[in-house]
Amino acid sequence: MKLEGKKYERRLARHLRGIWGPNLVYGPWIEFIDAGGRGWAQPDFLVHVKGAVLVLESKLSECLDAELQLRGLYGPLVSELYPQSRLVLCQVFRNLRAGSSTALLRSPKDLEGLPPWSLSTWHWVG
Repeated sequence: MKLEGKKYERRLARHLRGIWGPNLVYGPWIEFIDAGGRGWAQPDFLVHVKGAVLVLESKLSECLDAELQLRGLYGPLVSELYPQSRLVLCQVFRNLRAGSSTALLRSPKDLEGLPPWSLSTWHWVG
């Protein structure tokens, strides 16, 4: 990740820590085994709140890659780790795609009430 992206992620971590405090886990490593063998994944943020696990992926710009990571890798792994918890996914970014019509969250707290496997986007300039 480029330095600018890492700085944005660290600022976001401080902001999220102010919202969720000790319920926030920043950059956990998850080991897994699949058809390709042993692997590792590192979602940017997990938040344990109200019977749910929120998985947030930080990007400088809104992108399809984040959605693919959330739905295809982090979501399935986290749901295996916490099968009794409702899983909610969110891409957080600073820059909107040109011509984007993505529905955006007003507040990260809105994630707490979303249905399982929801995929949301949050435009946070920071």
